[in-house]
Amino acid sequence: MKDYINIIQQKMGSYSGIANDPQVPEVLRKIESSSIPGAKQLVKNFLSSNEQSSHDYWLEIFIMWKLMNDKRISNLSYESKKKGNKPDFRFNIDTICYDLEVKYIRPHVYEKEKSFIAECENCLSNVQKPWFFSYQLRHNFQKYHISEFISYLKAHINNFQTNIQYY
Repeated sequence: MKDYINIIQQKMGSYSGIANDPQVPEVLRKIESSSIPGAKQLVKNFLSSNEQSSHDYWLEIFIMWKLMNDKRISNLSYESKKKGNKPDFRFNIDTICYDLEVKYIRPHVYEKEKSFIAECENCLSNVQKPWFFSYQLRHNFQKYHISEFISYLKAHINNFQTNIQYY
């Protein structure tokens, strides 16, 4: 049996309500020992995570625990192996299948994203071609990177093809 207490205190020490809650180790044990596809991997992700990503995984553990204990939920899975997009959680309520993606938004990252989105909308609003793109900002992304990115998009937007991912 793993010693969850020390790991939890190490990873979640700044959140004393979580780190010192005697039920938390039992929650991890129950999730890990469940037959829910992906549940063991979720606990493994949390246990092996660094300090920053441990908060992300803790949020997913909390959601998993809530979903596991809701009697209306069936066919629950974490990061399903099915083809296509992999949501964090896939489950049914009655006959309806739900995909749930969970994100922990950090305030400083959120502010950068707001600036990024606003600048893209402002600078690209006059582009005739309909466009949509997905993005992920790195932790070292700064506001001055926005103008470089916008310049690149404006110079190349007519060369982009639909339904293709550019990295």
